[in-house]
Amino acid sequence: MAVDKKVLKTCVVCKRKFLGWFSEKYCSDDCRIEGTRLKNRNRQRKGRKVLDLREGAISQQLGELTRARSSPGSHRANKTNGSDLHCARRRRS
Repeated sequence: MAVDKKVLKTCVVCKRKFLGWFSEKYCSDDCRIEGTRLKNRNRQRKGRKVLDLREGAISQQLGELTRARSSPGSHRANKTNGSDLHCARRRRS
């Protein structure tokens, strides 16, 4: 096969047959632009999916840590709200 001959190719966007060089993927400039847009879109979606999985795993780990450190109800008994302090100051004076 000679290097300077075009071969029958199938466009990856519109699936039409066309004569192109061995490395061509698109039948026209419009399909090339659309193919680039789709490729970039999929790349961005993949990146977001990885980030969402990472963030979900981190928040799950943090949730497990906070549950392991505090026993149920212990944080409520030690907590005082501002109105209790205000009443205690008023009683002293």
